[in-house]
Amino acid sequence: MEAFAATGANTESPALQTQKQFVYQNPIVSAAIDGGIRDPHIINCDGKYYLTGTCYPFTRGARTGVKLWSSDDLKNWKSEGWLIDSSKLPEEVWYRDTFWANEIHIAKGRFWLSFNAANMSEKHKAQHSCGLAVAEKITGPYTVLTTHKSLLGGAWGNDMTLFTDDDGKTYAYWKSHYVQELDLEKAKLVGPRKSTLVGKVPGTWEHIGIEGSFVIKRAGVYYMFYSSWSRGYEVGYATAPHPLGPWTKYKGNPIYGAQNPESCQKNGLPYTGNPDSPFLGAGHCTIFTGPDGRDWITAHCTLKAAKPDEQRYQQNYRFELVYDPIWIDKAGVVHADGPTWTRRTIPLPK
Repeated sequence: MEAFAATGANTESPALQTQKQFVYQNPIVSAAIDGGIRDPHIINCDGKYYLTGTCYPFTRGARTGVKLWSSDDLKNWKSEGWLIDSSKLPEEVWYRDTFWANEIHIAKGRFWLSFNAANMSEKHKAQHSCGLAVAEKITGPYTVLTTHKSLLGGAWGNDMTLFTDDDGKTYAYWKSHYVQELDLEKAKLVGPRKSTLVGKVPGTWEHIGIEGSFVIKRAGVYYMFYSSWSRGYEVGYATAPHPLGPWTKYKGNPIYGAQNPESCQKNGLPYTGNPDSPFLGAGHCTIFTGPDGRDWITAHCTLKAAKPDEQRYQQNYRFELVYDPIWIDKAGVVHADGPTWTRRTIPLPK
C-alpha cells in the first residue's frame, strides 16, 4: 500500500464503478460548501470522498472550526457537520479561533486530524499553532489530544500536514520549513527537528515565501508539494530519499497554479501566466486517489468577482475547489495539466 500511505484507503466509489468515464469542469462549486473553501484536503475512505479544509469566513479571528463534507462522485457534496465547532469550545482553550488548513490522515487503524488555530481573545490570547485530534471513524467524534498546549508547545506554526511511512513512523511538516517525527499516540514530536525547504527566493516565483506542504511517497521517492503566492498562487515540489530530507526542489517549478497580473506587478515579477485562464491563483494543494485510480491534485482557486456577494466572496475574490490528474514519468518527474477550466472527460478503468 506504499502508493496510498499519505492519502488514505484506495477504495473506489460505488457511484463510479459502473461508469466508463468521469466528466468534470473546474471550479467545483457546491451549495453545501457554503462560502467556498481554501486549503482543501480530499481523502478516499469506505467508497466515498471526504473533504475538509479552511472554512468560510477566511478572516483572522473568525470563530469557525473544522467542517467535513462527503461525496460519492467528487462533484455533489454534502455536509457531514463539524468535527470541531469553535462555538462549543471553552473560552480559554488555545485553539478557539482561526482554523486553517485542516487535514485527515489514516494511520494505525484510526483517523488523525491535524488542525491549525489560535485564540484571539484578549484574556486567553494564544498565537497560531498546530493541533492533533483522533477518531475511530472518519466522521468522528474526534478527541483533541492537544488540549492544554499545541504540538509546538505554544510556538507559532501553521499548515501542519502528516505523512506516515511504510514502517509506521509518522512525520509532521509545518510552515513548509520544518519536519519532525511525531508520536501519534502521545501527540508529541520526537527526535531531531530538520529544516526542509528554503523559503524566500528573490526574483523567482518563490519571491515572497512558501507554504502549504504535502508529502507522498512513490517508487521509494518522497515528494513534497508546496505553494507560493508571489505571482498569484502556484504549486511546486521537491524530492528526498527520506522523510526528513534532504529535499531538492524540482528545477522546472512551478507545475500547477495560476498568476495574477496585479500580484506580479506588485512584487516586481514578470507575468507569464495564461491570459485566457479565469483563475488568478490555484494552490495549497493535497494529493488524493482519483476516480481512475491515479494520483490527483486538489487545490483552491482564486476567482475575481465581478459583483461580490456576501456568501462566496471576500475582498472581491472568491475561493473554490479545483482538481486535476497528475502523473509521474519514468524519470520521477511530476507532470500536471492545469488547473483546467474547460469540460474534461477522463476514461475510467474497466
